[in-house]
Amino acid sequence: MSQALRLERIFEIDRQIRAGLYPKAEDLMEQFECGRRVIFKDRAFMIDRLKAQRQE
Repeated sequence: MSQALRLERIFEIDRQIRAGLYPKAEDLMEQFECGRRVIFKDRAFMIDRLKAQRQE
């Protein structure tokens, strides 16, 4: 997997969340033409390594 593509996904996921869109995994899978596992790995990376937090 290209690190550039992963970075692109992470930035776009972050952008959508900050815009209040809260994208569903299915929508991201379609947008990036990847599988559910990839999206959830990106989510885990954002939480674990980038210290992203859930909005309450």
